[in-house]
Amino acid sequence: MDRYEDGQQALVALSKLVESSSGSLSTSEVMRQRATASAPPMTSSVSVPGNQIRGESLSPSTKEHEELVPESVGKSSLSGIDTQPEGSLDEPSEPVRSRARGGSMTQVAVVGLLLFVALLCAGLAFLLGVLLFQDWLVLRPRLFERVRTGYLLFTVFFIGWYGLAQLSVLNVFTFGQALFSACRWESFLIDPLLFLLWSFVAFTVLLWGRGVYCGWLCPFGALQELLFRSGRRLGLPSWELPAMLHERLSALKYLILIGLFGLSLHSFPAAERAAELEPFKTAVTLRFAREWYFVAYALGLLALGLFIRKFYCRYLCALGAALTFPSRFRIFDWLRRRKECGRPCQTCGRECEVQAIRPTGEINDLECHYCLDCQVTYWDDHRCPPLVERRRKEERRLHIKLALEEERHDEARAPGVDRSG
Repeated sequence: MDRYEDGQQALVALSKLVESSSGSLSTSEVMRQRATASAPPMTSSVSVPGNQIRGESLSPSTKEHEELVPESVGKSSLSGIDTQPEGSLDEPSEPVRSRARGGSMTQVAVVGLLLFVALLCAGLAFLLGVLLFQDWLVLRPRLFERVRTGYLLFTVFFIGWYGLAQLSVLNVFTFGQALFSACRWESFLIDPLLFLLWSFVAFTVLLWGRGVYCGWLCPFGALQELLFRSGRRLGLPSWELPAMLHERLSALKYLILIGLFGLSLHSFPAAERAAELEPFKTAVTLRFAREWYFVAYALGLLALGLFIRKFYCRYLCALGAALTFPSRFRIFDWLRRRKECGRPCQTCGRECEVQAIRPTGEINDLECHYCLDCQVTYWDDHRCPPLVERRRKEERRLHIKLALEEERHDEARAPGVDRSG
């Protein structure tokens, strides 16, 4: 068996080991999809003496050759030797060609994986720059809108549908089990893309809260946001739920999280089945290539998102609920507010995409998706009422100043005109 097929079998075996030990949703499925997509099917090689690899039978010439081998040598010593028919000494045998193709395909797969990891690191570094220089960026609304839209597209198509790096609440349960079990941490490196993404999410959750992932890096959330924007351009209505109903529905995701967590303690396979409440596997990992009822469920949630902005994220996402707990210990609080926010100004509260701004003006950090729309309004002297009032006062003061200067200029010119007359 060639090295490529050995590597493929080892990869699948390791992924099954991680799935059985950690219970991570669709880990082996994702790994098999990536392995299958990265290399074409290999042709079967000629079987070697003493072994019938892949069910092929021995050729007559090989059998005769086996009979001529002395017993002292042992037939097993010929295992792995590539036999060639007479007259073909100048051409490599099929096993040799198969090994060459397998080696080259393995190299191509490795290079492709390294390229994807490099592009993902570049994308995450770019997002980190957006977070660090957010005040500079939001002062330029058009540039910020292009940056955000482009990054949402990057998240959906590259991280989601191409890289299959969609996180799940089961990953959180798996991580918790690894902390209190003998699971080897090297197992998480089987899927370096998810490991890299999870590391960045853990880093940003502790610094800025869960909104960085929910608002920028979740493929399904980004898909909902893009569809909602498309609906606005098509003239579809936008529905905002009453504040009391919104608060009650926001508790649903925590109830779902508690239920899944309790079920995972009893039976992780049962929790995996119940976690189909998450449409991530259908809409992102499998790209809607599933049974019709899974597809109908995911499309129904996306359809609701056309009218209610990010409906699933706000009311049903157990992963988002799980990320709120470490978010309570975040270090930075860079979302600026004014003393007029909420009292009496409600502009940012009406514009917030997930109703994360309370009527009193405070931002509910546990519900905020860090879209930075409120920061764009905060610095806009044509949208933020306190800034609008300040701008108008300055314009009136400037107008009065110009009028006084013009009057003085006219008075200075008047005596000269009389003397010339």
